[in-house]
Amino acid sequence: AAMGLFVTLAPPTKAMASEAADAGHYTSPGTPRAADPIPRVQILTVEDLLKGIRPKLPRTSPRAAGRSRGIGRWQNRPSRTDCFDGRRPWSPRPF
Repeated sequence: AAMGLFVTLAPPTKAMASEAADAGHYTSPGTPRAADPIPRVQILTVEDLLKGIRPKLPRTSPRAAGRSRGIGRWQNRPSRTDCFDGRRPWSPRPF
């Protein structure tokens, strides 16, 4: 795997933080090199997640991710990702 996330109940030890830092940073294809580097291994506690802290993820469009996996049948259907290409965000139709 190119990246990893370790979720723990207790705060990470110095050894855990050192190992995560030694893993380096990830740069996704298509991301400018000047972009904020993303750690290859990230450690978050459950408390962090409950506070709303989220792991850093590469900026990719869900549509681009779908095309890279060969999912073409959904390309012409409205989806929740429409807000990424300048169109109005998707919303369910009222009953």
